[in-house]
Amino acid sequence: MYLGGYLAESGDEVLIHNLSVTGFLIETSADLTCGETLHVELPEGGPLAASVVWQRGQFYGCQFAVQAPASMVSAAALRSAIVPSRSQTPSGATFDEDGPDGADDEETQALRARMLVIFGLIAALWLLASMVVISLI
Repeated sequence: MYLGGYLAESGDEVLIHNLSVTGFLIETSADLTCGETLHVELPEGGPLAASVVWQRGQFYGCQFAVQAPASMVSAAALRSAIVPSRSQTPSGATFDEDGPDGADDEETQALRARMLVIFGLIAALWLLASMVVISLI
């Protein structure tokens, strides 16, 4: 999901990469600091206050002061652009669901490999058990 906007004070462009009832991830060239309060206007509601809780490059994680109504989050999602999980953002930074810099890619790949091994072993055990049961019949 991508929602765009501008910071009222500086006019810098802001892209909201994901949004939930507890907060959102934004990308902007503005120089924000942890603890800074932003006010976000979402469809179907008034402005919501959120604080910047972490920063990595031009990406900022923000947490709402009060949980956003699910209806507002849903309305924003319906009005947003649908973008594949790996895409090129307008600012040129690559973003995916693992994080703004892809730092978790190796960890995610290792987890996927472990899960494939586990599911393979489960399938092999079911096949073995089926063969034993059939041979007993």
